[in-house]
Amino acid sequence: MIQLISINKDFYNGKVIFVQPKKENLLESESQFKARGMTPHIIDEDHLTEEMTSVAKGLYSYILKRKIKKTDVLLVTHQ
Repeated sequence: MIQLISINKDFYNGKVIFVQPKKENLLESESQFKARGMTPHIIDEDHLTEEMTSVAKGLYSYILKRKIKKTDVLLVTHQ
């Protein structure tokens, strides 16, 4: 799936949310996306900035305030 997303990044145009079951899976996916020239962004409790007081606010901030590039991938967990 990661390879398919990276090959078709022009089609997806930065509108990919990749959900993993555990945080460990997110870190593994992050390194695989980076190896394929993508720019993964993890949003979970461990990756929040000061303005992101919750994961929900982090997602909201990412979607509304970022200029999303075609190589961007948002990584989240449902853990």
